[in-house]
Amino acid sequence: MLKNSKSEYKGWLLDFILCIPFYNAQYFAELPATKFIFTYSRLLIALVLFFFYLKHKFAKDVILSMALMASCLIMNTYLNGDDVMLAFGRYYSIFGIVLLAALRRNNYKRFTLSVFYSSELFIYLNLITMLLYPNGLYSHDHWLIGQKQDFVTVFLVAILASLILWVNNRRRKRVICLATAICVSLSIILSLGLSISLFLLVAMVYFSAVKGKHFSSKFLFVTNIVLECFMIAMTLFLKQFVYIIDIFNSVKASDELSKGDTLMMRITMWNDAIDTVMKHPLGIGYLTESNFHHYINFNYHPHVHNMMLDLVFTGGVLSLVAFIYINYKVYKALADIKSIERDIFAYTIFAMNVLMLTECFYWPFAYGIYILALDYVYNYHKHKRLELCLN
Repeated sequence: MLKNSKSEYKGWLLDFILCIPFYNAQYFAELPATKFIFTYSRLLIALVLFFFYLKHKFAKDVILSMALMASCLIMNTYLNGDDVMLAFGRYYSIFGIVLLAALRRNNYKRFTLSVFYSSELFIYLNLITMLLYPNGLYSHDHWLIGQKQDFVTVFLVAILASLILWVNNRRRKRVICLATAICVSLSIILSLGLSISLFLLVAMVYFSAVKGKHFSSKFLFVTNIVLECFMIAMTLFLKQFVYIIDIFNSVKASDELSKGDTLMMRITMWNDAIDTVMKHPLGIGYLTESNFHHYINFNYHPHVHNMMLDLVFTGGVLSLVAFIYINYKVYKALADIKSIERDIFAYTIFAMNVLMLTECFYWPFAYGIYILALDYVYNYHKHKRLELCLN
């Protein structure tokens, strides 16, 4: 994957270093010194990469869609009189890794390896803190990466990079070791949703590799949209029949809450968010705790635990359309390719959207995955054109 040259090694090392701040490890956010370093390094990297990106403009329509989402959130936050800097902070880290991935389109495999090594570092360090501090490193059930809901920010992109390396017959021993570390971590935190989604991703890739049958991009995209519509319909239905939620009360989601409690929490937030969207279709912006309770009758959360609903809730219809367009555009780009690598990207995006039915992903690599998929498409067609020229 890497040529044995100093320039290639320096390029890989630079990408590895640049990736580190974008994993948003919560432990570093709790320490004032590291919080300052990581925050401003992400901002500086994003600004520098932006000027380099102006010369290339790869994946322009997808990145402009992300810019539209950010603009809608910031503008609505300003109009609603809330904290504009927090709204800005949600997206500048995203653009840092998105622009880095776009600029690495000609070094797609090298960049994938850098992503693998950097995510590997965080997963091993996080597992060590879990073993040394079973009850939490700096707070109850919070370790280096954060609490169990934060693990997906590293695990998903690590699985993606691992699968890419595996099908290219690279670093397989390290891939096996990393997969083992992920499984051990999941067994400790007992994150059912994340475990199911990662298993679904690997199972779909395995099925396509063994059977030679591929789930079409159209099927994956439509299924994501249908599942979202089902979640909204279920939310409106369960609001009328709350007693059904009691069925889940025997299943523990955490030491304090049952699955019924967490489901009730989400049903409450989703219904309040839907009611707000009906009144404010252009969105209401980022909400701090003081404004949150004007719209959501529940404990404060920085989002409403459903990505598409949160986008239209905070950024309005334009944000939702932009997000759907990003998924459509990337799925469409992958549609005509028949390869296992294509399947890995398509199924990762599918699994990520399944996870986002009950979570919101505003972490950088969630959006970086879309650009990395377009990097792969670009290199695939570039390789095919080269083959045609040689023949």
